[in-house]
Amino acid sequence: MLSDDSWVQNTLRAVEFAVKNGFEILTSIGLRNHELVLWAAAEFSGRVRVVVPQSISCQDVAIDFEMPPELIRCIPVSGKGRSWWRLRDRFIVENADVIIPVSIRPGGNLESLLDGMPSDKIVRRFRTPYQSDCSGRLPSPPVKDEIKLPEFPWNHLTHWTHTTFEPGMGETKRQFYRKIVSAKGYYPYSAFENLKNILKTRKIFATPTVRNGVRVVSFTALNPVDSQRNMRWAAFRGRYYWEPYGIAIAFDVAVEMGIRPVIYGDEATFLKLKENERPYFQPVGRRGQWRAEMEYRHVGDFDLRHVPRDALIAVVRTEEEAIETEALFDIRAISLQKA
Repeated sequence: MLSDDSWVQNTLRAVEFAVKNGFEILTSIGLRNHELVLWAAAEFSGRVRVVVPQSISCQDVAIDFEMPPELIRCIPVSGKGRSWWRLRDRFIVENADVIIPVSIRPGGNLESLLDGMPSDKIVRRFRTPYQSDCSGRLPSPPVKDEIKLPEFPWNHLTHWTHTTFEPGMGETKRQFYRKIVSAKGYYPYSAFENLKNILKTRKIFATPTVRNGVRVVSFTALNPVDSQRNMRWAAFRGRYYWEPYGIAIAFDVAVEMGIRPVIYGDEATFLKLKENERPYFQPVGRRGQWRAEMEYRHVGDFDLRHVPRDALIAVVRTEEEAIETEALFDIRAISLQKA
C-alpha cells in the first residue's frame, strides 16, 4: 500500500465524493482496503457505519481512528475467519444504497457479489485496475552469495528489522494511515524506514512475542552472512522474517545491558525455570530449528541512549544506504551488498 497507488488515490476520491454528497459510509476493519476507507471518512469528517466482529468494541474503533462518537456507529456481525469476511462483504453490498467499487480482485468474492447488483446502484467512475497490496512488491532479500562479511571480526548481537503493516508502538490507526498517505514515493514502514526510526528515537520497542504477554526485544548472535537464511518470507507472519537492515551492538556491551541468551527446550524445561527466566524461554521447534537462530533477548524496550556510540553499528543493504545512514545519524554503518 503506497500513497501513489491508483487504488489508494481513487479510494480517497471516492470517500470525498460520498461525504460531499451526504452519504453515510458503510465499511469495516481488519483489512487495509476497508480501514483506508474508514481513515479517509474520518479525515473528511464523514459519518460511518462500521461492520465489526462481535468481539470488537465500537468505542475502541472510534478511539483508534480518532473519531467523535456522533460520527461512528458499529454493526456487529457474527462469524469467524474467512467465513466472516464473506459475511461482512455480503452485508455491506446488500445494505448499501450506492456501491462505489474501486479495486476489485478478479474472480473474488466482491466481484461475484457486484455481478448480482442492479447497474444503477453502482458508481463506476472511481474504478481502477486491481492492484495487490505492497506486501507482494517488497524487494526480494539478498541471496547468500550477494552478502559480504564485514572487514573486521564480528562480535556483535544484531536486531534485524522488517517491513511492518500495522501501527507502531503507541500509534493509532489514524496516525498510521495518515503517515502512509502523506509519504510520497516510498513506504514509511519499510525495514529501512523502521531502522531509521530506531536510530531517530534511540529506542527499540519491545513486542509481546513470548508467553504471558511479556514484551521483549530479540537479537541474534549470527553474523550477517549466516543471518541471510532467516531473510525469507514467513507465511505465518505475512511478512519477511528478517530483512537486511539492523542495529548491531558489541557483544560485551550488550551483555552488560542485560541482553541474555534464549533458553531453548521443551515444556518440561519451561516448567523448571524460575519466573524471571521464563521470558527467555523458546521452544526448540519440531526439528530443533529455532536453536539455529542463536537468539538473545532483552525484556522491555531497549534504550540505545545508554550504549556507547562506538559500540553500535547500523547494518544496511547497499553502500548508498550506508552513506545516508551515517550522514543522518552520525553512526558507523556498513552495507551487506558486495560491490
